[in-house]
Amino acid sequence: MKEDRLTTDRAMIERWLAAAPFNAYFRFRVGALAEGSCTLEVPFHEEFLRPGDVVSGPVFMAAADAATWLAIASLRGTEESWVTVDLK
Repeated sequence: MKEDRLTTDRAMIERWLAAAPFNAYFRFRVGALAEGSCTLEVPFHEEFLRPGDVVSGPVFMAAADAATWLAIASLRGTEESWVTVDLK
């Protein structure tokens, strides 16, 4: 699917992510974006480490949740709100 078919443009998706309070901690960035699809870049930060220098799993679960949220927004726009009910 082409990026030019997005219901919500990349700039709006990036602004929405930047304004999300949770992202003040994670600092995710939009990577690839297409109709119904979003990839986030997860920058490394020391506070993400568990003992043993392993990145905490909840960081990546949060990225997966946020990427899903933004993929849906690429189709439905940013005027609606919804929540993740189940993430496996």
